Amino acid sequence: MTEVSKPKLSATSGENINKTKIFIYSLSCVLSMVLFFAYNSTDSILNDDGMNYIYAAHAIAEGLPEQAKSYRPETLFYSQITLIATLTGLDLYPSAQLLSLFWQTLLACGFIAIIRSFDTSMQSQLIALAVFFSMMSLNDLRPEIIRGFGFWALQLWGVWAGLKYFKSRLWRFGLLWLGLSGLSILYRAEGLVYFALIPFLILLN
Repeated sequence: MTEVSKPKLSATSGENINKTKIFIYSLSCVLSMVLFFAYNSTDSILNDDGMNYIYAAHAIAEGLPEQAKSYRPETLFYSQITLIATLTGLDLYPSAQLLSLFWQTLLACGFIAIIRSFDTSMQSQLIALAVFFSMMSLNDLRPEIIRGFGFWALQLWGVWAGLKYFKSRLWRFGLLWLGLSGLSILYRAEGLVYFALIPFLILLN
């Protein structure tokens, strides 16, 4: 019986895929920054939780952890704000905005990473970006200082790692999913649901 060989990607095809990948992720980053600054310029009022995070970050900077917890219990989140302020020399509010922008950008790239797991065509990815960046419920939150951006960014990248594990059965992706899901729980306790659900799906598979 004649064995049918699988088609191989040419060097040109592989190069085009890499160029598409670089372009789509770069576009995700640029659009995240544009929308972040656009919405921040039209909404100068900080959300109540955001104010408490700033107060808590200031208390941490002053060496008052108990006072910080009286504002908000999420020590990990506002400690990152304090750390960024220390490393960059920025005030606490711009440091919190920088942290928020980082997670918003990672969230957009995570969304595209999942789309690329199913379809790497440029048209599909551009449509996915259009859908993602047109979600008003998400865009309205961009000026706010919330843990949700970090939580969902980690969750999306965790899903991507889970999909890669399903396809390749390489343990490095399984461990990556484990690490990302574990980190997301530090942002929000409901991450435990996703943490338990994916192993259950693996067992079913």
